[in-house]
Amino acid sequence: MARVLSGVVMIAIVVGATWWLSVEGILVLAGIVLVIAGIEYCRLTFNLSARLLTLLVRLLIITATLATSALVARVEMSTAAVMATTFAIGSIALTRQSLRHDERWYALVAIMFAPLYLGLPIGSFVAIRTMVGPEAALLILATLVASDTTQYYGGRMFGQRLLAPIISPKKTVEGALLGVAAGTLVFTIIGAWWLPNAVWWLRILFGLGLVSAGIVGDLFESSLKRAARVKDVSSLIPGHGGVLDRLDSFLFAMPLYYLILGTL
Repeated sequence: MARVLSGVVMIAIVVGATWWLSVEGILVLAGIVLVIAGIEYCRLTFNLSARLLTLLVRLLIITATLATSALVARVEMSTAAVMATTFAIGSIALTRQSLRHDERWYALVAIMFAPLYLGLPIGSFVAIRTMVGPEAALLILATLVASDTTQYYGGRMFGQRLLAPIISPKKTVEGALLGVAAGTLVFTIIGAWWLPNAVWWLRILFGLGLVSAGIVGDLFESSLKRAARVKDVSSLIPGHGGVLDRLDSFLFAMPLYYLILGTL
């Protein structure tokens, strides 16, 4: 019950803020979310190497993350593409280090990777909301919420085969497939009104890509938590964990969405 109630409250707040807040309000809200997510991210890295992550380093990480987000919100698409490529390479490097359990190198890569991991997606969302409109911003949110919710409940009801047992022992292939179908369907249908420049088959392809990126982002954050030996990054949101736990799929899908919108 706590999970459902807190989920409803979160959706109401996010939808209301995305639709009605001014540009300045969106920037302030994004900054607050980034600070909280940055603190939670630092906790994961702190669990790995207390000596590497001093208070000063934590402040630098959060500051760099905020600066990256502000930069992405105002840069051209070509710059965002370069940052997204760097983001992908960093994700692969960080995942490899986490699976090797090399805590020293893992912590170092994690610290350097933080601004792109958090700042790039949030900055992309702000850019979409302010330059494209609230409809485009809400479309990606609706797509990922539909996918995540269907994965969770579909996996509990029909899940038999584990998707990634080493990284996340609760995620199932069946849940992932149902989530991909639900998210793609939402993106295809709602996108007919909110992305009129994209024909139906492009919306299907884009939906598949975005939902798949969301699943990879979920697994990536699970690998961070597994390396840090924690279940949730915090207990801020009842039944859901921390802000980073709720942003996991969003963080990988949003830069891709930003690039997709640039092609339309």
